[in-house]
Amino acid sequence: MGGKSFLKRCIIKERRAKCPKKINQPHPNQTQSPPAQPPPKPQPNPQPSTPQPKSSNTTLIIIIIIVVILVALGVGGVLAWKYGVINKLLKKTKVTTTTSAVLSTKMQSLYDIFKYPNGTVKSMEKNLQGDVGRLSFSMTTSDIVRVTYDYYDQLAKLNNWTRGSEGFSTGGEGGWLNIEEKDFGAEISVRLEEGKTLIEITLYSSDSTVTSGRAKLTTASTTTTVGSATKSGTTPSNSYMIADSDTRVIAKSEIVNFTPWQLKVARNEIYARHGREFVHKDLQCYFTAQSWYKIDPNFSESMLSSIENKNVATILNYEKEINSPLLQVDSGC
Repeated sequence: MGGKSFLKRCIIKERRAKCPKKINQPHPNQTQSPPAQPPPKPQPNPQPSTPQPKSSNTTLIIIIIIVVILVALGVGGVLAWKYGVINKLLKKTKVTTTTSAVLSTKMQSLYDIFKYPNGTVKSMEKNLQGDVGRLSFSMTTSDIVRVTYDYYDQLAKLNNWTRGSEGFSTGGEGGWLNIEEKDFGAEISVRLEEGKTLIEITLYSSDSTVTSGRAKLTTASTTTTVGSATKSGTTPSNSYMIADSDTRVIAKSEIVNFTPWQLKVARNEIYARHGREFVHKDLQCYFTAQSWYKIDPNFSESMLSSIENKNVATILNYEKEINSPLLQVDSGC
């Protein structure tokens, strides 16, 4: 009740400034709740401050960007150019190396074929340029000019090569022969110089596919001529083109690979066995160098046997068949 009286008195005296307000005391059985916290006041959104642009910094940045771009383009262009040039050079070098290797192999092959069996190489010059090669070399031999020339004549026939200009001097001093194939060419010169036969050969070739024959004269078809028909007289004793042509009949198949000089010697050695003296200087010089040859002033063709006469006829007929250039020609010593 005391509480109500107190309120009453306060109402009456509400205008009094010193009227205290009654503070409600919590009930002893009532749990006191904490005072409510006032909600936080919303903070105003801060406005970002906009810095004032600086014209000098902006210009500098733009310049740096432009320089970087130009440098990048320049470096990239240089690298691309270098790569392209180097790549092209590498390809060109590879092609050139391959071409040179092919040419070198072909020139070596041609050299092996054209090298004279009894020749001594004196000089050689090789030039591989682009897809064309050139090889020049010279040789000397003790074989007479006619024998040497006939070797290359037979070589060309064996391979069926296309021949260009050719010829042999009537005095036997020398001759020349040119080969004109699709993938190679050859210039051959044979002449007498300082007591020996000089052979000069120039070969031309390309890296194109080989279209012509490449057969080399076998030793069997050339040894007799090269080994026996010398001018210096240093030939082996008892050497004959056909050793037994006086005792058996020979067949045409045995002489088809003979050169014109071999045919001429083979036919006349049948007479030489009986001591015939020859009018042609090339034959007389050749047989004089043989140890078995002796001139018989009483020689007569009646000395030949029937076998020998048959063999003479076989060789002579073949010489006429191939139109041998030495049939009626004296090539000299």
